[in-house]
Amino acid sequence: MSSDSEAAAFAAPFKPPPFVEVWTPDGTVRRFASGTKAKFAIDRINNRIEDSNVRVDTIESVKEGEESVEFGPDSELVSYGKDWKLNAVCHSCSAEAFRVSSEQESNGGPPANEARKRKKPKAQETQKLFNAADFYPGGVLPQCSPPQNTCVYISNVLIVFGVLFALAGSWVYFLESKFFVIK
Repeated sequence: MSSDSEAAAFAAPFKPPPFVEVWTPDGTVRRFASGTKAKFAIDRINNRIEDSNVRVDTIESVKEGEESVEFGPDSELVSYGKDWKLNAVCHSCSAEAFRVSSEQESNGGPPANEARKRKKPKAQETQKLFNAADFYPGGVLPQCSPPQNTCVYISNVLIVFGVLFALAGSWVYFLESKFFVIK
């Protein structure tokens, strides 16, 4: 009976979990839904890493003794099996960025995972990032007059509605007239 259950377990196909785990360069694990685009995962990982020297370029699936499988930006992240591991790869970063975090940890500083937690930006930092004047020529914001709900404004709106109703009525009259009847 145990051989039957072993055979059934062996014959059962690998069922991947509804998420994939990606190991980041700093050693943390990020979970993404199965089918997430690699570009989105890379953007999310890069946003969570505070060290500007460390930027993830690609995600690859690795297994000991096998050639790694690299995911393109539009490919979906999938788990290939039990021993496969998804790694976020940083080709452009230096090994010194990782040494600094390990030295800081050994010198009694905050652990690497604690130091890398994302902090909410302060209001002043947000205003530095999103300066509305940068979107206008010369950096000058347009000056708007305050809204004026005067009698002139209201009468202009009523005149426009009257003209629209007159045009609509004449169009209906033209379409229903005896000159435009198709027999």
